[in-house]
Amino acid sequence: MLGQNGQPDTEKEIHAALNALRKDLEALRGDVSALRKDTLALGKAGARRATDSVEDSVDHLAESAKEKLRSTIGSMEGSAKDIKTAVQENPIASLSAAVVLGFLIGRSAVGRQEGGCHRSSAH
Repeated sequence: MLGQNGQPDTEKEIHAALNALRKDLEALRGDVSALRKDTLALGKAGARRATDSVEDSVDHLAESAKEKLRSTIGSMEGSAKDIKTAVQENPIASLSAAVVLGFLIGRSAVGRQEGGCHRSSAH
């Protein structure tokens, strides 16, 4: 019961109000603790999902790179076989092309050396 000034009349009522407040406070602590646990669990689940997503992306990229590498190797092997076949079918033309290519590379290398000497002697 409340007295004239809005305060509890008896000491029993004060204790009862304090006990009710204690119980409410304990319940609140339990709720906060449960909320904390739930939040941590959700955070861990989100991190796990993000990690799984990144791993899936990396796996997909790695598989794609492997496929492209296999394709490139296959193309190179095919090109090497084509060159070998062309050389076997046309040995004289292949030899002539190699001589001309060697001449051009050699001439290019000599031209660079001479060009370099002219520049340094001109200064």
